Amino acid sequence: MKDQIDFLKEGKIILITFSVISLTVLICTSPVLQSQLISSSSATTGPAFALGPSDAVGINSSISSNNSTQANSTSSLTGAAAASNSKTLQYIANARQLLNQTLDAYQKHNFTGALDLATKAYLDNFEFVETPIQQHDKALKQNTELMMRGDLRAQIRHQAPINDIKTLIGKININLDKAEKLFSSL
Repeated sequence: MKDQIDFLKEGKIILITFSVISLTVLICTSPVLQSQLISSSSATTGPAFALGPSDAVGINSSISSNNSTQANSTSSLTGAAAASNSKTLQYIANARQLLNQTLDAYQKHNFTGALDLATKAYLDNFEFVETPIQQHDKALKQNTELMMRGDLRAQIRHQAPINDIKTLIGKININLDKAEKLFSSL
């Protein structure tokens, strides 16, 4: 019986260790989770991360009444938020550029290339700013996501008329303008 109890204790320790390691790897490699940590971290405890693994920003985790320590923590958070906004704006600019390239490829009847570019605009760029946008304007995030992820790619697959593609990309760009304004003013 004692051997069974020891075996169970050992199994729990291994499971907990594996869970902690897995969670750490997930946080370090997921830009979306890292950007969420910025908004949920407090000014005096816990870590804050920017959008990329190489942009980690540490925050003083000791609780102290020393005003200079608290000021340093606050300025670190401000720096992390500024870095996050800068990355968000860059992802938006990249998505816009890829959408313009999508339109160019589509006009040249390069439907496969247009689909690849539209997919890259969404998956490699807009997807990374969905969470920050949703924190400020849920409808804007949902509307833009549906147009980029679903509507645009479906229209390209079905080789819709060029004017339909231009109109849709124009609407997406209007939403990207709105998102850009949100993060430029923060």
